[in-house]
Amino acid sequence: MKLLHIFIILLSFNFYLFNDIGKKLEGKPISSDVNNEKISLAFDGDLSTNFVSENNFGWIGIELLYPSKITKIGFYNNFPDINVYLLGIFQGANDKTFFDAIPLNMIINEEKKNEINYADINCDQIFKYIRYVGPWESYSLISIFEIYGIEYPDTEPILHPTKIFQPTNIPLLIINTENGEMLTGYDKEKKLQSNLIFINNNKIKSAHKASIKLRGNSSLNTDKKSYTINLEEKSKILDIPNKSKKFALVSNFYDKSLMRNILAYEISSFIKLKYTPSCTYVDLIINGYFQGNYILCEKIEVEENRVNITKMDKKCKKEPDVSGGYLIEGDTNGKKDRSYFKTNRGIRFTIKYPKVENLIRNQYLYISNKFNEVENEIFDNNINSLDIDSFVKYFIVEEFCANVDSIYNSFYIYKERNDKKLYFGPVWDMDLAFDNSYIMYPTNDKKNFAYKFTLSNGPTKKVVSKIISNGKILEKIKDYWFKLINNGFNKEYLINFVNEKYKLIYESQKLNFIRWKVLGERVFMEGKILDTYEEEIDFLKNFIIQRFEVFGDIILKAHYDSALKEYETQWDNMGQIEDDDEKYGWDV
Repeated sequence: MKLLHIFIILLSFNFYLFNDIGKKLEGKPISSDVNNEKISLAFDGDLSTNFVSENNFGWIGIELLYPSKITKIGFYNNFPDINVYLLGIFQGANDKTFFDAIPLNMIINEEKKNEINYADINCDQIFKYIRYVGPWESYSLISIFEIYGIEYPDTEPILHPTKIFQPTNIPLLIINTENGEMLTGYDKEKKLQSNLIFINNNKIKSAHKASIKLRGNSSLNTDKKSYTINLEEKSKILDIPNKSKKFALVSNFYDKSLMRNILAYEISSFIKLKYTPSCTYVDLIINGYFQGNYILCEKIEVEENRVNITKMDKKCKKEPDVSGGYLIEGDTNGKKDRSYFKTNRGIRFTIKYPKVENLIRNQYLYISNKFNEVENEIFDNNINSLDIDSFVKYFIVEEFCANVDSIYNSFYIYKERNDKKLYFGPVWDMDLAFDNSYIMYPTNDKKNFAYKFTLSNGPTKKVVSKIISNGKILEKIKDYWFKLINNGFNKEYLINFVNEKYKLIYESQKLNFIRWKVLGERVFMEGKILDTYEEEIDFLKNFIIQRFEVFGDIILKAHYDSALKEYETQWDNMGQIEDDDEKYGWDV
């Protein structure tokens, strides 16, 4: 009987420990506002009062008396506008600067009025600090903030918690910067030391020390920034197959389908360009602020599993060492430093590898002179210094996708050591493709190659036109296109891909467009303004269907016109011979 009594006591204790919400927790109120007298108003139980930060990136929280497992949070906001609290996030941390913070819950629904709202917390981590971070630029206004849980005075934090909040079904990337500093403005050189945490299936998949900085050109003008991530150690991230230090976190702000880049990379992969960047979707939280849907991509770098060419250093001064490898970006926005050059016909490039800090004069002169030589050869109808296979594949990707930057901006060419040829690829930066620009929209009505209607300036259009005027190139474009068609590259394949991604990111896109209210608004140069996400996806699918209907005919017409021009040239030459014959009285 005594043993039964002890068992019942232990069972009751375990029920309390693992199933009960515990008690309302106490501690010291804390805030980003050191001297804000309104801090206590969030904890006074009065629905009519509220805390509001002194700055638009402020927060409020509590330093608990004891490390605790949080089981429930109570909150209320007495301000009538739901945008003041929608996407507000509750975080737990064990570092008082919240450098290790992870989310406990996010407000994604309208609150009940005139009563405290409660959210159950399902996280097995133990925390010392809890805070509320309101949505972006909301001043973290909150009227009631209550925390419930179970205290563990003598317990260390769990290093690998097995239950973590995740706002949607796609992976979550948490970035906490030192002292909570945010990257804003246009400075692409400033770096912030950061703690990155990747969560998938409600578990921490990996955590990394890293630096982040802004990336992009026109996208720097938007509030939804893109970032370059540089990990301290090479690591495998989520389902991206290869270890690396450098990744790009791309906002897709101009692309309301949130799919154009990933779709273009799928096409590039099918077409078998030598390298295509691997990407995966993530939701992003930075310093407690939900930033929406992003794609995490391999950054285009010279590495074994990326652009795999011979590495160079400052000792590579003479042939053959100075002949490669080089990675060059066609870049109209390039910084005019020691890595920038312009060809004799005015095409602008940036040497991406070797890096500018390692680039020496001999290498700069070699590769800039090489580009001028190849350019001159092209206009002399000599394409022997171009790798035709990579050009054909790259051209088909850019043309099928109707990229407004096609072979004009954000395009890559590389050169290997002891190889005279220039190679095209990889594909990059396709958020304005698939008729997402009024510069080209509606592309499929034009019945011609898309590059002729792009943003491209005169010199690049002339070079591309000269290359594809070569009958050998057009013949290969035609043959490879119809080979793709015969091997399963069709509208059903791409429509299925779009449908799969639509299902995958459906919940994420809903939160993204709560955060960024851009549906139905012009944000850059969209071909058509659409009111709903479903309309954006239908627009993309209709473009794909129409592209398959016209693209083969465009290639065949170009091939026919080229053959006709060649025939006419030959006929003109024959005519010249006849004139000479008549002049000299030859009997023909």
